[in-house]
Amino acid sequence: MQGVPWYIECTKLPGICSDRTHSQLSFAPIGDRRLLATFRSHDDKEWPEEPTWRRCLILHVSPDKTITSEPASTPDSLNNAQEITLVRLSDYVAGLGEIYDQVTKAWSMGMALFSIATETWEHVPMCAGCCPSLRSRYVTFTLGETLVVCGGMDLGGSFLEDTWEWSLVTRKWTQTENAPVGLAGLTGTVIGDTCHLYQSGDPYHMQYSKGKWKGEENPWDPFESTHGLGGYYSRVGVPLLGHKELQLTQLTVEHDGDSPPPKCWVRDYVSLDLVPLEPLPLTAEDMQGHQQMDLVMLDSTTMLLAQDKYALFVDIDPHLLGPECHTSMVGSGFWVEEEDWEYDFEESESEGEGEGEGESEGESEGGGEGESDDHVEEW
Repeated sequence: MQGVPWYIECTKLPGICSDRTHSQLSFAPIGDRRLLATFRSHDDKEWPEEPTWRRCLILHVSPDKTITSEPASTPDSLNNAQEITLVRLSDYVAGLGEIYDQVTKAWSMGMALFSIATETWEHVPMCAGCCPSLRSRYVTFTLGETLVVCGGMDLGGSFLEDTWEWSLVTRKWTQTENAPVGLAGLTGTVIGDTCHLYQSGDPYHMQYSKGKWKGEENPWDPFESTHGLGGYYSRVGVPLLGHKELQLTQLTVEHDGDSPPPKCWVRDYVSLDLVPLEPLPLTAEDMQGHQQMDLVMLDSTTMLLAQDKYALFVDIDPHLLGPECHTSMVGSGFWVEEEDWEYDFEESESEGEGEGEGESEGESEGGGEGESDDHVEEW
């Protein structure tokens, strides 16, 4: 299937922190084509006493794609944190991570707020029992002035389903509805007042809004062509105008650690269309090793795809961002069959039994490959 052209130009540069030995990179946009980045530095020359300090930088991306940086303060409470996640929260950036207490010799969750206006950090107290417990690979996103933390895995490797909200107004944690399934290592995309998440490689479309979860079948499976290869799947996305999302999906193969280039899609949350887009100009060498994708919009038309080895700036075609852009009922992959589900959602059972197998086969044959080329040309 020929992908739809969607970008004007791609510019590939060395990784954001390629001049440093680092790990655990995370970043969040802070406006004016700037990013707050945090990572663990392993440069013995710069940090002779402790080679694994947490560092923060403010990165400036000029219109000609030149990246400059300046040091930013590092929160004391997160200095020895593992796997910090940064997420934009109104006029702040929230930093959340697993911290080790040198006094108690125990691990717990830690949090700090970075003020974009003053470029300073504020420690956020975490009270045991009234905030998220220690976990890894948790999912975090923001809805307005609320930070949401859900799922992840506990120390024993079990999936967690609890969901917590932290209000920027009240500065308090509130536990909300549990997720219908365990969520770990996923990246959600917020469109309007709803966060959309997908169980990578499984047909689940999870939606969170106003403290409630909703799960329904995901009609088009973007990972269908990679099933059976082994490895694990990942998905990142950024919102477009209205109810559309730009998605990148990727498979990392277990036996050699290399990944095929990510696939690109536009997903429409009203019509449920999934339109394949032209692939990004990435080579096999770019994808060597376990490459985790981070995706962010620098401004209304420039997207940054960051990995350890390179940074890819994508100038998006304005047509994709305008109200005249309409998906054309093009699907990719197989229509999800009811028997493929491992979990039951009451809503999908009541709606899906009558639609069953016959409709699934019809959509797979008619809406998948048979009509796709004509629709792609029209879009």
